[in-house]
Amino acid sequence: MADIESSIKIMNDLKAIPAYYDMGDRYGNDADRDGRIEYDCSSAVSKALGLSLTNTTESLKTALPSIGYNLIHDAVDGTFDAKRGDVVIWGPRDGSGSWGAFGHVMIMTDANSMIHCNSGNDGVTIDNYNLWWVYNDKPRESVYRLSGSPDNTVNESKPAQPSGKNKVYQVDDLQYVNGIWQVRCNDLVPVEFDWTDNGIACADITLTDKNGNTLANQTTQKGSHFIIEESSISSIGKGAYGSGSYYWIPVQFKTGGRVWLSTWDVQHLIRG
Repeated sequence: MADIESSIKIMNDLKAIPAYYDMGDRYGNDADRDGRIEYDCSSAVSKALGLSLTNTTESLKTALPSIGYNLIHDAVDGTFDAKRGDVVIWGPRDGSGSWGAFGHVMIMTDANSMIHCNSGNDGVTIDNYNLWWVYNDKPRESVYRLSGSPDNTVNESKPAQPSGKNKVYQVDDLQYVNGIWQVRCNDLVPVEFDWTDNGIACADITLTDKNGNTLANQTTQKGSHFIIEESSISSIGKGAYGSGSYYWIPVQFKTGGRVWLSTWDVQHLIRG
């Protein structure tokens, strides 16, 4: 029988190599001799679960029950309470086959995050589940849970938003640049600030008091407090260490576009 912790460890090991994404050379043996160890979403998850790497997102629907993973949820715009180790397969909303680019598969690392091999980051990354689900036009979700794991029942809640309040930031400067009002936050850009690369559009933040309570007056001023809500973010890219030896990720905001911020991931950005 598969083991949840071992499976997640294997995915993290692939992340550390690093393994890259390729739907052609997908067996981790560098068959195309480009010097890269490569998998796609289904071969990476199959490796983690001890299944044949020839599996696709569609064939995994048959393979998973054979190793003790039961289908607990299969719906469009449905709700489920995600658990660590759940395997989630995305497919077309009309229920047609999830082969190739029409499908995706991942392993949940907690109620809100997934580890997966993906083309967007060209490799294995840990990302916010809901953010990616919405960004990918809310595909059909088929959720498989290992028999005997805690709470092996269907529930009526989407992978929950993290508990607790959003992190409260401060506007350290305010300027009209590139046709929009932007804020500077030293907490998110501790070194080498540039308005074009690092300024956050005022339209992408929500003003609050110092305790995180939303203000009725959303007029931004220097010294204002604000939070960043998940709804203001379109996507996030692959992070890397850069200026000042800090870790940076590109955040694609819905109004201001791409902004480089020093944060570990989207949940760290939003919740701190």
